[in-house]
Amino acid sequence: MAVKAVSRRSFIKGAAVAGAGMAASTMGVGIANAYPVKIPKKWDKTADVLIVGSGIAGMSAAIAAQEAKVKPLIIEKMSSPFFSSSFMCAGSAKVSSATKLAKGKPDLQFDLYKTLMEFGEEASIPELLRAYADNSAETIDRLIELGLKPVKVYPQQGTQVAFGSGKNLMRSMNKIVEDMKIPFLFDTRAIRLVTDTSGKVLGVEAEGKKGKLNIKANKGVVLATGGFAADLELFDAHLVPAKGAYWGVSPTHTGDGYRMATRIGAATTHMPYCGTYDAGFPVSDKPGERQALLLLRMADGVYVNKKGERFVNEYLGNTPVGRIELTQPEKRMVIIMDQTIFDKWLENNKIINIVTGWSTEKIIEESNRGFYIKKANTIKEVAEKAGLPAAKVEETIKKFNSYVENKKDPDFGRTILNYKLEKPPFYAMPVKPIIMQVLGGLRMDPKARVLDAYGKPIPGLYAAGEVTGGIFGTLYPGGACIGSGMTFGRVAGKSASAAL
Repeated sequence: MAVKAVSRRSFIKGAAVAGAGMAASTMGVGIANAYPVKIPKKWDKTADVLIVGSGIAGMSAAIAAQEAKVKPLIIEKMSSPFFSSSFMCAGSAKVSSATKLAKGKPDLQFDLYKTLMEFGEEASIPELLRAYADNSAETIDRLIELGLKPVKVYPQQGTQVAFGSGKNLMRSMNKIVEDMKIPFLFDTRAIRLVTDTSGKVLGVEAEGKKGKLNIKANKGVVLATGGFAADLELFDAHLVPAKGAYWGVSPTHTGDGYRMATRIGAATTHMPYCGTYDAGFPVSDKPGERQALLLLRMADGVYVNKKGERFVNEYLGNTPVGRIELTQPEKRMVIIMDQTIFDKWLENNKIINIVTGWSTEKIIEESNRGFYIKKANTIKEVAEKAGLPAAKVEETIKKFNSYVENKKDPDFGRTILNYKLEKPPFYAMPVKPIIMQVLGGLRMDPKARVLDAYGKPIPGLYAAGEVTGGIFGTLYPGGACIGSGMTFGRVAGKSASAAL
């Protein structure tokens, strides 16, 4: 725990610097530089609830609006709904144990609010986390009634509902939307929010294949545009402690909703914080490449830094380990496994996609190719292939194996000590932290209404998903992005339909 505390201080220190800068820049963008968009004499299209973005939050909002018997329209800057981070992710949702899926199952009983407030270091906005906890069970149960099909339900800081992959999840969501005959408008990028003189949002100005398009929203606009981690300027400006790390979000996450809303005075919150997973592979061997594939550590193994030393309890969780990794030399580490652990890791691929977009066969192919995954018959050889000091790594693994034998880790307090690293061949995976979510974004209230700098709702503007901030505090709990995206998407759809 001492390591975590030290890491937290260094992380918060960097975040505080970023936060101070963000406070000034948000006010500058949102108030002083706000500019009016001329109300068009004629609107090209009209909907009751206009949803910008077709990920899990956008589709959930559209479904809720359709069930409220108003007319939703989803606009999406890409050519299909399958470019979102929702589609790319592992495809699990963290929800309240009040869900029907957890009924009669003691191991699934969690106080979601309390658990996530503690996990996020008490930095969540209480009313937002409470709204997530209170509405998530009804949301998941209704979506399952409509057609979502879980493949596994398991305990992980709450009731975790796995759908096999983000692809499975989003294809099922898309079918629900299509069956409801909710219209999409693809290849249409929203670029500005249109407001009247009172500041009420009337619709959006967009760019489509045939040029500018003005779309009116009779009741409200729901921003579900995702975060900003794919925009390196915004990434390095706001995510100061993670500056230079990989990003693994959808390339569509370029801060569109954030920029549009702050132009009309929307407030932001928690901007320096992010979901820092501990392991990413670059998408190519191009020097300086920062887009990466997420690798999930769902097996035993040993993490060493550039010096060949363990630096963390590997079972703290993906995001706490990732944050500590950011404090290590070159912000990188190497995961070391033997054949027993590697096989267990591959077995997990049947439950959840452990490397973004890779089949089990692809993982084995890459281990034989030797670019992303190094493979050798001895610890010494595999350490050398990974660019590590071999003698130090041998010493580290020998010490770790003794901890497994004694069932005690005096260095970092790891309690899950199932396997020694002793069966060849051995594997080494050089990785860097990968940002899979930003935790900061637009400030909203529990009804998913976007707030201005004075804490007042901006009339006609709602938001859900990663474009919003403050739900998770300083640390991202796996599955919560999908869970909260579903939940606040549904809340936003209901609120906008009622023009709250």
